[in-house]
Amino acid sequence: MDLIWKGRLSLANIKWSISDTKYLLPRKYEQNREKIWKTYSKQRPDVYNGKLLYISNIVHGFDNIELLCGIMVYKDLITLMENNYRFGSPQGYLSFILIIKEKNGENYLVGKRSSKVYYQTGYYTSIGGMFESDDLKGDIFAAIEREVNEECSEIKITQDIEMISIIREDHGLGITMIFETSINKLYEEMQLDANDEWENNKLQWLSLDQIRELDNDILVEDLQILISEI
Repeated sequence: MDLIWKGRLSLANIKWSISDTKYLLPRKYEQNREKIWKTYSKQRPDVYNGKLLYISNIVHGFDNIELLCGIMVYKDLITLMENNYRFGSPQGYLSFILIIKEKNGENYLVGKRSSKVYYQTGYYTSIGGMFESDDLKGDIFAAIEREVNEECSEIKITQDIEMISIIREDHGLGITMIFETSINKLYEEMQLDANDEWENNKLQWLSLDQIRELDNDILVEDLQILISEI
């Protein structure tokens, strides 16, 4: 994990815009792209060649950040992944993770990724996902809210969200924005229903001590940052 930015910044001070219309796959990978995609999609029949946001640069201001984006098709990302390609920092597909604290601030919403997901299966993390090209039609909050609703409809977030870091993922293909928010509610149940991206279709409220008891080797970067700083 490479740390690109660290601090606290509200959503109002984070902007994104289109700088490049489309990411172009390096020529040496083009000839095998269709073969790789055919194999990949055969193993995962529900996959589709969606349009993802790709970061070409990050512009840092005194109290704001602008993300300069382009569009990358999922097929190209899989091709790069299969070829162990690494982008130069700060380039890569754009995703986010949202650390969600319960009202009392003692518990965090965490889940274990199920076998239905191809990436980081069996790892513990918070709700998150990739940003898609259609997300540019709205603001960052709308995109985060969409993903939260897809993964756990019981959770209702507000715009009181802060970005606490931007990291470059270990495989060198992705840039992840890590956000933090609090839910103005105490939940009676320690488990919440979730979609099939999560083991047993459940997310759970865990204390910081409980998160620390998990094997660090299967913690995604958001939880590693959380336990190292609190």
